[in-house]
Amino acid sequence: MKWLHAAIALLFAGFTDAASASMARPPLDAFLAFANPRRCEQAPAHSKFLAAMVIGKGNFRLRPGQIRVPAKLRSAFGDIEMKRTKDWTKVRVPVRGTLFGLPLVEIEQDFPAGGDPPDVSYSFAAPTTVVERAAKRHGFLARAGHLVPLGAEGVYDISVYLASDPDHAGHSILTCGIG
Repeated sequence: MKWLHAAIALLFAGFTDAASASMARPPLDAFLAFANPRRCEQAPAHSKFLAAMVIGKGNFRLRPGQIRVPAKLRSAFGDIEMKRTKDWTKVRVPVRGTLFGLPLVEIEQDFPAGGDPPDVSYSFAAPTTVVERAAKRHGFLARAGHLVPLGAEGVYDISVYLASDPDHAGHSILTCGIG
């Protein structure tokens, strides 16, 4: 009888471990890598992922694209959502993973009217002080509450901005874009 209890305990332990593993946030650093964090420059796989999220050109001709990620990371990404305003088209995807060792909860691309390149924002479930330290350890020049110019890229001035998320207490948004 003892072996039966032990077998049942092991069986439930296996289910508990499997459930915990599926609830875990997978690390996304290798996939969402930056070729040059000092310039907010994404590595090729990261750049292709962002490009695949959107189909079309110009602010009002855009439509949702696809989530193109390795199969083992697919569960970390939700469905693409799109919102249009007079001046912007916002394309976002909920995320359940980690970046810089912190919980990443969303990636959003904001396309301005007129077809300029988008800003890309990474939303973290962590305060700005924590995100700032982690971003700096990974080579970013981010400073909480400051727009930090990173120099020109073609005709655009590139910047990084880190701020508290006004919609979610204790969350932060790191934005790479034109500014």
